[in-house]
Amino acid sequence: MLGHIFYFIGLFIFFLTLTKTFNYFRFIDTKEWIVKFKKVTGKEPLKTDFRDIEDHKLFVSYGCLSIIEGIWFMTGLVTNNWIIFGSFVILSMLIKQISDKSSFNTQKVIGLIFNWFKATLIAILVLNHFHFHQDLITLLFRFI
Repeated sequence: MLGHIFYFIGLFIFFLTLTKTFNYFRFIDTKEWIVKFKKVTGKEPLKTDFRDIEDHKLFVSYGCLSIIEGIWFMTGLVTNNWIIFGSFVILSMLIKQISDKSSFNTQKVIGLIFNWFKATLIAILVLNHFHFHQDLITLLFRFI
């Protein structure tokens, strides 16, 4: 029963991830603007400093959605698919380090690919729990 609740939340996380992916380029443009704003003014932008209210809402919601996704993935470390969740958490930390040291154009490409990969992984995990009922760890090691 707890598994059903966890993966039903995962279905919700899947839709949130798709929403983030579709707004990704706009978020990166806002993030780039914030970096430039900090460089010029030396301070964090206030709500009134944003170009419009939609950019502020997008930036705040993107951060909240990322926290929700992170909590779901960290909670997944106590499931039977802990290797998949753990590998994804480590991969996301590596991608973040690579992305932080690269240009905004590279961040756009890496981030977009990573968000699509994340959405696909969540969909596979949710579909497997509710429909396929396969041991993903065994299947994963079979392909490696």
